[in-house]
Amino acid sequence: MGQEQNKTIVQRFIERTLYEGDVDAARAFVANDVVEQIPFPGQGPGLDGLKGVLRALRVAFADMRWAVEEQIADGDKTSGDVCRSPLLSAGRRRVRSTCFAAATSWRLASAGCSTPASG
Repeated sequence: MGQEQNKTIVQRFIERTLYEGDVDAARAFVANDVVEQIPFPGQGPGLDGLKGVLRALRVAFADMRWAVEEQIADGDKTSGDVCRSPLLSAGRRRVRSTCFAAATSWRLASAGCSTPASG
């Protein structure tokens, strides 16, 4: 896979699972035995653990929007900043409207599955 194709795969994962909320689509992008280098507290192992975190984020921050702000690719790795905005409470009350970013690295396998290297 080329570097631009790898960037597109990561962007599509973010669009489908986080922005559109199709958490089950993660199976098309992430290997069953994915290992998170920095897992969320209480996150289970593998793809099911990742999907649990994605679902929890969608419930806790239902109005949150996600966007890839910057991406760099080198070989089978792509890294970038993912911006999430606005930050909302788990209910209807708005906590603050802000953008916060997380640096994320991915290693993409030749079979087309992507594996988050860190969260």
